[in-house]
Amino acid sequence: MTGFRDSCFSTFLIFTAGGGLWAQTTGTIRGTVADPSGAVVPGAQVTAILMQANTTRATETKLDGTYVLTSLAVGRYTVVMKAEGFQEYRQSEVEVQIGHVVLVNASLELERWRR
Repeated sequence: MTGFRDSCFSTFLIFTAGGGLWAQTTGTIRGTVADPSGAVVPGAQVTAILMQANTTRATETKLDGTYVLTSLAVGRYTVVMKAEGFQEYRQSEVEVQIGHVVLVNASLELERWRR
C-alpha cells in the first residue's frame, strides 16, 4: 500500500510543479474598459498582439467592464480595444514579463458620425 501512496504523491508533485513552472514563464494583461463618463463598457473586444511574432490573443470585457488575458508569452504587445459606437483604443509597447500582471485600462471615446 505504501508504494501506491508514494506513486500517487509523486504524480501529484509532478503536476503541481509543472503548473508552477508554466506560470513562471508567462505573464498577464488585465484592466477595465470605460466610456468618457467613467461608465464601464461590457462586451468590448480586447486583443493583445505579440509584436515579435504577430500572434494574437483576444477576449471580451465582462458585465463589469473588466478583462483578463492570462498565460501570455513574454514580450512586447500592442493592446487594441473596440466596442460598437466607440473609437478604437490602441496602446503599444505593453511589456509582459515573467509572472507579472500588467494593467491596461482604457477610456473609449465616442465615435464621431460622418455626414
